[in-house]
Amino acid sequence: YWASDRSDAVSTARQFRTTRQAIDLGVLEIERQQQTVAAWDDPIVKLADPARARVWLDENIGVWLHDLFGHDEVYILDGSDRPVYAMRDGVGAAPRSFEERRVSLSPFVAKVRTEIATPGDSRHDAGGKTPRPPHYSDLAMVAGQPAAVSVMKMVPLTPAATEGREGAPLLVSVRYFGGPFLGQLTR
Repeated sequence: YWASDRSDAVSTARQFRTTRQAIDLGVLEIERQQQTVAAWDDPIVKLADPARARVWLDENIGVWLHDLFGHDEVYILDGSDRPVYAMRDGVGAAPRSFEERRVSLSPFVAKVRTEIATPGDSRHDAGGKTPRPPHYSDLAMVAGQPAAVSVMKMVPLTPAATEGREGAPLLVSVRYFGGPFLGQLTR
């Protein structure tokens, strides 16, 4: 009897560790996936007129992150944290739809804004070439569901891309821990 109880406890602990590692990996992955579009001149230039660049932003950021990596929601906030772009469930959405998520996501935004305001912090990828933008990623409850959330500063690779622009735009991604993500856990 004692041996079977002990075996059950060990098995439960192992399952918990495996699940926690998968969730942690999911949070880390969303951050890495964001970096593929956050450190790039083109989005910064296109954000000078986001309404005009809507199709481009869908094809190269929001819908692209959804189709390639499974991001459920993607938002871009301007330097004053006003939403200028939104994607939900693989379809472009009205930027104002971010307001429904602002309460859940604003702590992430605030952390990145604080990090941006801290001078002298230069990050680079492992090879030391690509700038690693300030970011904050973690678990959160969004729309009543557990999710991986990542907010990352969008940074240009050349100084010319930011001429005449105020404030840094932020890329916000949400990936819910349901559906496809649960399917990955079972593999």
